[in-house]
Amino acid sequence: MTITHDLQKNIDLRFDKNRSNAKVCPCGEANRTHFAPYVGFDDKGYCHKCEKTFLPELSQKEQKRREIAHKIIGKPISLLDNEILKKSLVGYKANHFVTLLISLFGEGITSDLISKYYIGTSKYWDSATVFWQIDSKGKIRTGKIMLYDPHTGKRVKEPHKCITWVHTALKLKDYNLKQCLFGEHLLIGSSKPIALVESEKTAIISSVYLPQFLWLATGGISNLKLERCNVLKGKNVTLFPDTNSYKEWSEKARELSNITNFKVSDLLESKASEIDKQKGYDIADVLMGFNYKEFIKPKEKELERIEIEPPFNYLDYFQQRAKADYNKCFYGKRIVESFNNYLSCWYNDMKKILFEHSISKEQFFKEI
Repeated sequence: MTITHDLQKNIDLRFDKNRSNAKVCPCGEANRTHFAPYVGFDDKGYCHKCEKTFLPELSQKEQKRREIAHKIIGKPISLLDNEILKKSLVGYKANHFVTLLISLFGEGITSDLISKYYIGTSKYWDSATVFWQIDSKGKIRTGKIMLYDPHTGKRVKEPHKCITWVHTALKLKDYNLKQCLFGEHLLIGSSKPIALVESEKTAIISSVYLPQFLWLATGGISNLKLERCNVLKGKNVTLFPDTNSYKEWSEKARELSNITNFKVSDLLESKASEIDKQKGYDIADVLMGFNYKEFIKPKEKELERIEIEPPFNYLDYFQQRAKADYNKCFYGKRIVESFNNYLSCWYNDMKKILFEHSISKEQFFKEI
């Protein structure tokens, strides 16, 4: 059945509704509607009597494609050595993407982002960036080399698209690449909800503005696939598609619902202008219009309020309480000299509580 289904996808095999079009079954008997031919064939189909399937022969091109596919399936996933990654963790002064990050967040946060996502530098093109794909087991699948414009922060696409792979640049032969999500290594030991975007750049920048999410990237609009998303099974995942891929990702979210319940953010779809939608804006394009500090300002204000607010004065509180209790009691209505006697009794009754607040007898009676 698997072979039949695969053939049907590639050759578009469908059963002919009129079985009488085939006069003779391939098994040799006259067809009394027990043989169901495929559309366009009179000798290829399924015989319900002998329970045999008669398939058309594959074209030479299709046979070759399958042979290649079988070889790839049987071949182990290729990985890169850690030393290759380590050698890329230099040259940040010339790295155009790192320059963009510094302009947005300063050197401190940029340094943290470099360490977190293992942002590298490549000499393949002067000032190019390497986005390493490290899987959830810490294995290096490959690195994507990209060049950014130092003025616009956009990818260089003229005179040609400056994008390639590390294993391609190193001319590694027979490299069996199986990509993973960018930032997948961050899943190790994390319980944060996941935010999934298309580009590596978007994931890195958005992680500063909205740190409540763990930001990962598919590496492209068409890379939201089962084999890459399996690692997200059972997790809380929100998709943030670019403005030109909202419909496609919404459909993909439904297809992949057996992995987890993907939420699809319609933030850009509902807020972006038609011009922005045509440009294919992503959430980072929107976020970069704000100062990242504005996103954490409420927390800073709360901290500031706590720091300048004077500490509670327990000594004054207990002294005022003692006076109020004296004025309410029987002795308070008599001579003033009785106050000292009452105060001693009140202190003895409250001594344990006062001690818990580090209030000594001398402090309590001073200037009361």
